[in-house]
Amino acid sequence: MKGKNQLTRLIWDFWREETEELKQLKVLGECKVSRWWWVLHIHCLEIETAQKIVAIESLIEEPLRELRLANQIKIWVDRNLFAAFKVNSEQLDRFKGATFKN
Repeated sequence: MKGKNQLTRLIWDFWREETEELKQLKVLGECKVSRWWWVLHIHCLEIETAQKIVAIESLIEEPLRELRLANQIKIWVDRNLFAAFKVNSEQLDRFKGATFKN
């Protein structure tokens, strides 16, 4: 991907002075990030990437909460919902109905 989208850059810029957090967030560049109706959608091509995104969800949530950009985060793999988080909540909903192939 030649240039990262505005939402990805915004999250990276939020953490620009925190090198360890920024290093963890680089995986976000492998995904397509969009926002619609107060929901941040992160579309990953591989399940391994989605798992890495889930592990750093709190780093993604903080700028969304501070800037009031989204109320929810949804992580997708191959058009299947992989995980969903409510912003300001530590509750993680995993969708067991989706099937993933390795």
